[in-house]
Amino acid sequence: MESLSQGCVHFREFIGANDAALASYRTIYRYLVKPPPIDEARKIRMRLCVCQVCFSHNSRLLTCLSCVYFGCHGKSTHMQSHYDQHPDHILAVELVCGNVYCWKCRDYIYDSRIDAVMKEVEQALTGRPVPGGLCISTWYLQ
Repeated sequence: MESLSQGCVHFREFIGANDAALASYRTIYRYLVKPPPIDEARKIRMRLCVCQVCFSHNSRLLTCLSCVYFGCHGKSTHMQSHYDQHPDHILAVELVCGNVYCWKCRDYIYDSRIDAVMKEVEQALTGRPVPGGLCISTWYLQ
């Protein structure tokens, strides 16, 4: 596993090789992790955010950052099965908080670009700037 100060090399390679990757993360975060508080957005989220194998609304649901696949992570290993079938699909977004999971590192990762997207979306939703150094969920509840 990579050192925390360097971040995940797999994420850096994925972003570097794919101009649309950060835009994909932004779309997932904006519409599936933090959808606007309107009924239509909530209906879309409820319809899309289910495991494509067991149709569960599991709280540990992930979506692949390389394709449009949703799968459970935890007791069910449907997301793991997706990675096993597509070993180049190494990154997934957890849909409760928007954290990114790397299958090669076997851990959630941190990257300042992910943090910047989260802050950008939170500010767009609330109209308030997100202070530096403050956990977004803590800030959101204030």
